[in-house]
Amino acid sequence: MKKLVFLFVFSALSIQAFSQVKVSLRVSPAIATSRVTDANNTDGVGVSNNGAQLGFIIGPAADFYFTDNYAFSTGLYFETTSVGGKINNYDFKRNLQYLQTPITFKAFTNEIATNTSLYFQLGGTFNVKISEKLKSSSLQADPDADLKIISPVDLGLYIGAGLNYKVGESNALFAGLYYNRGLTNIISKNSYKNTLHMLTDLIGLEVGFTF
Repeated sequence: MKKLVFLFVFSALSIQAFSQVKVSLRVSPAIATSRVTDANNTDGVGVSNNGAQLGFIIGPAADFYFTDNYAFSTGLYFETTSVGGKINNYDFKRNLQYLQTPITFKAFTNEIATNTSLYFQLGGTFNVKISEKLKSSSLQADPDADLKIISPVDLGLYIGAGLNYKVGESNALFAGLYYNRGLTNIISKNSYKNTLHMLTDLIGLEVGFTF
């Protein structure tokens, strides 16, 4: 019983630490690029990326405000994109789907025009893979078609900025640009780990509505 009371009090104090909470829906088309290096420089294998790929992200976000200008920002997004690589004359592309959780801080300026302010966002992202499928291959019958070569978790650094336009007392429209830089090798340990070292980056446009 004492533990339940303590948990209730702790939760109440945690909520009261924020002046307000705002929920939004975010949509983002993006371009994904891969940074590929040879995991073994002595094996004589040549590796490179397979060009830029399109991606798309959608989902709810929540901003927990410490003050009128500063907030802790998180969410739960569905992300779909593709990654590709080349190993000598063999090249491939794979479709990926993730659940992404940003863990960031957001700062808002005072109004730069009527009902309009700038926002800046910095933090990290935590991606959990929910699907992986071979999209294309230079081999007619790729023996690795059903092999899961992408790691289940990916971490990234998130930097973004944009415009926030208030609509009424509590609603707002926002639009901005961001860069999500991959920090971990996405090639899994049980597949091409000794050949490829691949990190993925996203450059995207985000638009959304705050309720």
